[in-house]
Amino acid sequence: MNKKRIIALGAAALLVILVVGNLVVTKRLSSETEKVNAEERFSLDSVQGDLEHMDENGSAVYFTSDISPDGLVEIYRALGWTPTGKVAVKLSTGEPPASNYLRPELIKELVQSLSGTIVECNTAYGGSRTETAMHRQVAEDHGFTDIADVDILDADGSMQIPVTGGSQLETNYVGSHFENYDSYLVLSHFKGHAMAGFGGAIKNISIGLGSKEGKCLIHTGGKSHTSPWGGDQTAFAESMAEAGKAVSDYLGNGDRITYISVLNNISIDCDCDGNPAEPDIHDIGILASNDPVAIDQAAIDLCFAAEGSESLKQRVERQNGLHTLEHGEEIGLGSRAYELINIQEETPSDTNTPAVTGEPSDTNVPVVTDKPSDTNAPAVTSEPPDANTPAITETPSETSSEGESVTEEQTAKSVMKKAKLKKLKAAGTKKRISISWKKVDQATGYQVQISKTGNFKKKGIFFDKKVKKTSAKAFNRQIKKKKTYYIRVRVYISYKNEKGENFRAYGSWAKKRVKTK
Repeated sequence: MNKKRIIALGAAALLVILVVGNLVVTKRLSSETEKVNAEERFSLDSVQGDLEHMDENGSAVYFTSDISPDGLVEIYRALGWTPTGKVAVKLSTGEPPASNYLRPELIKELVQSLSGTIVECNTAYGGSRTETAMHRQVAEDHGFTDIADVDILDADGSMQIPVTGGSQLETNYVGSHFENYDSYLVLSHFKGHAMAGFGGAIKNISIGLGSKEGKCLIHTGGKSHTSPWGGDQTAFAESMAEAGKAVSDYLGNGDRITYISVLNNISIDCDCDGNPAEPDIHDIGILASNDPVAIDQAAIDLCFAAEGSESLKQRVERQNGLHTLEHGEEIGLGSRAYELINIQEETPSDTNTPAVTGEPSDTNVPVVTDKPSDTNAPAVTSEPPDANTPAITETPSETSSEGESVTEEQTAKSVMKKAKLKKLKAAGTKKRISISWKKVDQATGYQVQISKTGNFKKKGIFFDKKVKKTSAKAFNRQIKKKKTYYIRVRVYISYKNEKGENFRAYGSWAKKRVKTK
């Protein structure tokens, strides 16, 4: 072959590469444009009547149709979740060449604001991410190493964490680096999945955090440590929920993990598919919650209510995908009932109100009283709340009868001394306890705890939530028939101290016993 012919062939090959590259870039830019315009296409009001599991007493799930870096940061703030220690951001790095993984441009601002490390595990099915070196190259090619450190959690093998209350698994095998992180933000791209029916938060913390051995055990319902193939579908669905529960339990019973799911480029195929089917559903928005079952159920309901959802419905039904959510609720991973909160409709004073969180209260915070003589007044405690908690409406410019300025802290504590939670009611059946009370004026929210023991020691408390409503529901496998449980609720008000730091002042506990039917 002469030199001119070689040059001509080389030029032709280069032209093909440039054309294909331009098409890929054009497709990506078009996809990003779709994300920006999601709000114009999707109306939450038009589908709310079709959201089967929406319940004002369910777990809080936040929603925005703004699929952008700003939208992602805003919905994260709405959660009111504050990570501690070293932060891992779990996501899918995406299978080459054309999967719909979350783009680095979308997540960069949020990841860097947390000083987060992007974490992922190798695949068990082959492909370009089955070995650590290859996987790191994919992460680099897809732009993730440009925005944060990337850690392949099972680069050095597995570690075992216990599974409690499961019917398929006794142990969950995750990447050995899993224990190197204190808090986990789970960023999921919601879509269909050829084997699980759909992929969201639960898949991301079960299959997604599993080492190769862990993935094989989940796929086969605990039968094989070496092969992911040939397992029973029901056992697979239940194993995902059980592995997810093990991860949540390990991370402070869910306190040190939270979830954000992006509903865009919604194909029936997963990001582990390098050549997925074209999306049938228009971009919807972003969801955020501290409850992995609730966020997945909300994503399913929103997608099923959208136009073009027939293929996704068929795939989920064929793979018995909803059984993962059923089993997840049954074993106490979370609740399928959710309250959908549109943060774009919140008033400015409510935008940053803390979400329902699972953080345990500090029952040993010292009692604060204004006067020693008020020995019969309700106890008032103060502690720092989640970041961005709104202050009370009273301002420091108010004055006392003596003409001295009254700070927000003094006002908050004064209000809490007078506040009394009344008409506390409770009823329970197997796996569920419902609680309600009368609204307290000026309250920012309420803390609700349920315990197996009347002394409310930490080991006995299995439900600890902060809510804005005057009711709460606990869905938990630990709730048995004909058993007595102990409930206490206290009101809190948010304020800023003189340094501008966010705090909460708490009132005294109102208590109730309930025997389940």
